[in-house]
Amino acid sequence: MATFCCPIETEPKTMNQVELNHAREVAVGVLKDNKPSEATRILHEGMKPVIRIEEMAKAIERKDTISRLEGESTTIEAVCQCSITSVPEQSSLKEPLSAPF
Repeated sequence: MATFCCPIETEPKTMNQVELNHAREVAVGVLKDNKPSEATRILHEGMKPVIRIEEMAKAIERKDTISRLEGESTTIEAVCQCSITSVPEQSSLKEPLSAPF
């Protein structure tokens, strides 16, 4: 089963300015090409999650089980990027109390 190393890894990614401009252009195109009710439906569907986190965890677990049965190993344990135990000079840094946005 997949485990997340840090809470910040589960936070949604933010978009840069180019991605924001592209999203605005696409939204304007949807509004121009469709009736208001249809455009609203299309834009709101994008806000719904495609798959719930629990379902994704189950899918990953099934894939890992199938891989083990087939004799393949796809799970690689790695040291967390935000782990400060391996770098002594960073041990004095304080963790943020909340997300940066």
